[in-house]
Amino acid sequence: MNLSVLLLKQWHPDRNPGVAGEAKRRFQQIQEAYSVLNDENKRSMYDAGLYDPHVDDDDQDFCDFMQEMISMMNNVKDEVQVQCWKASFFFFRFKFPVQPL
Repeated sequence: MNLSVLLLKQWHPDRNPGVAGEAKRRFQQIQEAYSVLNDENKRSMYDAGLYDPHVDDDDQDFCDFMQEMISMMNNVKDEVQVQCWKASFFFFRFKFPVQPL
């Protein structure tokens, strides 16, 4: 079972009536963490240190811009890896040509 599911069950406010305020706060924190980890865009923003769950509407445009930049950087990284693989393949083939039998 997923750790976040176990934590959600442990801190559910209905299971902790004696500390309902604390349970509700922790339950909401766990839900937010779960949503960040399961959303690729939110997770990349978090990994870059740019994710804030309490973003104002004014800051939303900046967050959208940064998500687009991160997405573009990931695409470039993948493209560079493919180009490096192709270059290595052709170098190896040139350096060690296949000899006919």
